[in-house]
Amino acid sequence: METLHENLKVDLCCGNSKPDSFMGIDIVPGNKVDLVHDLSKGIPLKDNSVEFLRAHNALEHLPDKAKIMNEIYRVCKNGAKVELALPSTDGRGAFQDPSHITFWNENSFKYFDATTSVITMSRILGFTGNFKTIKIERIIDGIPLQWPNLLALTFLRLKCLLLFYKPEITFIITLRVIK
Repeated sequence: METLHENLKVDLCCGNSKPDSFMGIDIVPGNKVDLVHDLSKGIPLKDNSVEFLRAHNALEHLPDKAKIMNEIYRVCKNGAKVELALPSTDGRGAFQDPSHITFWNENSFKYFDATTSVITMSRILGFTGNFKTIKIERIIDGIPLQWPNLLALTFLRLKCLLLFYKPEITFIITLRVIK
């Protein structure tokens, strides 16, 4: 198990887009990857060692939702920030990529949020951690779902209705670790 420093920031499945000051872990070697590791076998870090964990376009490539969420919980300190970006099942992106083996949407994280009643279902599946959802952002065809983008989103909705177009929908969810 590896830990670099006290305020460790980790980027899972970082590829070549790891932010500065983050430790990058990926199964494929690359110039931004600090540690090559198969995350389906766990996260190779000490318990309670991570202050901020980022996983953009990562979890959908891993086979066991409860296992990876347990691993994220295990390596994160109490109060750690977890930022996850995933393609939503509400759009085409979740299903079009053959390397996606699990499917997620904004409601998936209710099963890992200690403040919801459905967490009991994930306990049956082996999830033992506790998270609190802080924020959920939707991005539709690269446009953040916010008031300043209302005109672009209105055009996109019209395009969907008239052309039977299904947009790519990604969501970014921010969680807080509760221990």
